[in-house]
Amino acid sequence: MEKIEKLDAYYNKEHQFKKGIVELRNLARQTNVAEDFKWNIPVYTVNGKNVFGICRFKIILEYGFLTDHF
Repeated sequence: MEKIEKLDAYYNKEHQFKKGIVELRNLARQTNVAEDFKWNIPVYTVNGKNVFGICRFKIILEYGFLTDHF
């Protein structure tokens, strides 16, 4: 499966945080970050360096900054 297909499948899956992660994805797409799929989650990069990821779990939604960029 291609990265874009994995990303779309991740964001389109039905769960309690679907609306929230789709909104975060839309906000991220308004910036100059590139969308990638690493460690089974969406990861956003700048110049090939990881900046942040968006995760959904059973009971929480997580948006985390990654230290690779700094």
